[in-house]
Amino acid sequence: MLHQLSDQVTQSDYYLYQPETTYLFGNHTEPDPGQTLGENPQDGVVVHYNLNSNISEQEVQLQFAEANGDVIRTFSNKEDLDGKEVKESEEFHEKEHDVPSDVLTTKQGQNTFVWNMRYPGATDLEGRQILWAGSTRGPMAVPGTYQVRLIVDDQTIMSQNFEITKDPRIDVSQDDFEAQFDLHQTIISKLDTTHKTINRIREIREELNGIKADNPENEQLQNRVESMLTTLSDAESELMQTKAESFQDVLNYPIKLNNKLASLANTVGTGDGRPTEQQYAVYEDLAAKVDAQFERIEPILRGDASNLIEETDSETIPIEN
Repeated sequence: MLHQLSDQVTQSDYYLYQPETTYLFGNHTEPDPGQTLGENPQDGVVVHYNLNSNISEQEVQLQFAEANGDVIRTFSNKEDLDGKEVKESEEFHEKEHDVPSDVLTTKQGQNTFVWNMRYPGATDLEGRQILWAGSTRGPMAVPGTYQVRLIVDDQTIMSQNFEITKDPRIDVSQDDFEAQFDLHQTIISKLDTTHKTINRIREIREELNGIKADNPENEQLQNRVESMLTTLSDAESELMQTKAESFQDVLNYPIKLNNKLASLANTVGTGDGRPTEQQYAVYEDLAAKVDAQFERIEPILRGDASNLIEETDSETIPIEN
């Protein structure tokens, strides 16, 4: 960064430094090393940007993209990756370690952000989520050229290219890295759809239970609702372990399809190298079982439930004598 210092930096309202080449290898970084421990280099692409005034009222973003311009991830000072609003600290001196790792700082002068080189992960389950030896994290970027953009209030101020390269100690081809990325991405995509479906099942169940409670005298309606609820619950219990309340519970109740996908994603993403034939085979088996559950509840998700809800909203449900 020192070699890039110039009059342009001091005379510009905003300045984005070109990141150094980043190597793909595991590096443990202590979140809060204290004063008595040394500190390892940051694990990821280190991006320095300069702000010549405090612009906390404006939205500042760093956007990471592939060489062809396709956006990978966008980070902001206004909200975290879950879309939650970031509240400005009232502390006189805020420690860097207190700032969430997915939120930008906007102090006057030099700011630093570290991208962990990961693509977006799978949607989390709403409420309790227990994954044994599994994760919803997205895959790591493969070696290649990338770009980062500094955006202020939706206006791109500067962009810089940078390189991610493999650990020079390993003998892994670019094709192998891309094969690993592709399978990991495919697994995460299936897990994402699975979790979104489970979340949708829970939303529909709540609506159906409301209909059931509002129409206690209508036996025909009660039977229709109960049939849907049973199908949804049966599918949900195959897609995830509904009995697990804590991590220890999966010792008594076996993990289900979402956890198996998350665990497979972990193993595929561990290390550097082409996935094994067994990993491809396991994914195909799990994906087929997940799709079977999707097919089972598709009529309810696609129309049966919404049609029933519309009928009750318009009061066209026949009332039995």
